[in-house]
Amino acid sequence: MRALILSALCLSSLAGAALADQTSGQIATYDQARRVIVLTDRTVWPLAAQTEVSTELAAGKRVVITFLSDGDNGLGRVLSVIPKG
Repeated sequence: MRALILSALCLSSLAGAALADQTSGQIATYDQARRVIVLTDRTVWPLAAQTEVSTELAAGKRVVITFLSDGDNGLGRVLSVIPKG
C-alpha cells in the first residue's frame, strides 16, 4: 500500500511539469519580423512559427503569455500571446 501511494505521488509530480504556465505584463517592444516580444520587466519572449499571436499586439499593450517550461533548462516554448482584459 505504501509503495502504491509513493508511486502515485511521483507520477502526479511528473504530470504537473507538462502543464502550461502563464505570465502577464506590458509590451515594451514587439519585433514582428524576428518574432520576439520584450516586456517592460525586460523579459524576452521568442515566438515560434506555431505560436498563436494576436494581431493587436503593440508596445504598451498588456498581454497574457501562455508557455511551456522546460524544467531546469528554462523556457520550453511560448504557446500563445493574447491581449489582457
